[in-house]
Amino acid sequence: MKFIICLALIGCCLAGLRVQAPSAHDNLTIFLNNAFSSLNLSSPTNIINCFDEQASSDFFQWVINLQNREADLSEQNFVSYQKYQTLFSTYTRKLNSNFACAAATSDFAGLLTKLKIPTFYNNLTLLESVYGTYGTQNCDHWADQLSPVKFDIWKDAYDKAGAAAGTFLKGLSTTAFDPKYMIFAQVENFYRGVFLSNNLGYGFDFRGCLNTLYNSGNLANITVFYSTLSNLVVRCAITGNVLGCVKDFFQNAGAALNQTVPSSLWTCINATKSAQNFYKKFGFTTQLLDPTMEVTMTNYISTNLNPYQLAMAYVSNQFNSTAYLGAGIAYGTLLWAMKQSNATGPTSAIEV
Repeated sequence: MKFIICLALIGCCLAGLRVQAPSAHDNLTIFLNNAFSSLNLSSPTNIINCFDEQASSDFFQWVINLQNREADLSEQNFVSYQKYQTLFSTYTRKLNSNFACAAATSDFAGLLTKLKIPTFYNNLTLLESVYGTYGTQNCDHWADQLSPVKFDIWKDAYDKAGAAAGTFLKGLSTTAFDPKYMIFAQVENFYRGVFLSNNLGYGFDFRGCLNTLYNSGNLANITVFYSTLSNLVVRCAITGNVLGCVKDFFQNAGAALNQTVPSSLWTCINATKSAQNFYKKFGFTTQLLDPTMEVTMTNYISTNLNPYQLAMAYVSNQFNSTAYLGAGIAYGTLLWAMKQSNATGPTSAIEV
């Protein structure tokens, strides 16, 4: 009996000696300390203090979903890409106040200086917009660079994950902060989404044509055209006059935007292999106001109002989230639904 009691006491003592697993906040501390150390920066205590236990856990999910999103984009897996884009946006919203807190610290200011990023980008929404666009342009590289970060997080090797994150940060290009590059990248990302969603490749031969307007602010009006149209549809869906609004847009606001883009751009684009393949598939061009496209769209609205509204609401959401590739994918999916409907009758632009 004494032997049994002794064993029980030993068991209790050993249980008391067990080391508890580190908390998510402890892991975040290790991660950030190693990331900053790899950049020869001191411990970012003020940033760490912006995160509680739940926010620390959410931060790691944010990083994981960022890598998953870039990897799916690199592999052209658009169904999975949209899933992880949604998750990434969800965690971004959850962490909004934590990120705002971090951005206001001297630690973050020191990081921006080290990376040679303009200090006014302590507005993280603006910074995310810039690098979100840049990352889409360089998804292969980002997926590769963030892969060890993700896998080390999964292995609970937060010191290694932090060091890998530091390596990733070192490689960020300041090219992303050129306003002209941003406009160029947004337009190219949108068209890339349209083409990729229809198995037409990346549309890279557009690049030379877009370059002709690199120094012109008018290039931005291409994405302004589509974002304005999608936002208009969302507003007009409330009043129940989507068809009338779209027709009015084509005749007025859309026509005005179209006039700001030189016809020479469309002449150049229409001569590319990508544009020719697009025309073969859809029967209309990539021009903002192609007459056949206008008829196809208004016919689709007449017979598929709800699917059209849902599709354009998602396009609008992507534009408003500065996810230009996502907007292109959503709009490209809608274009194919319109084409199918024009040939076969009612169809849905929403794929589950």
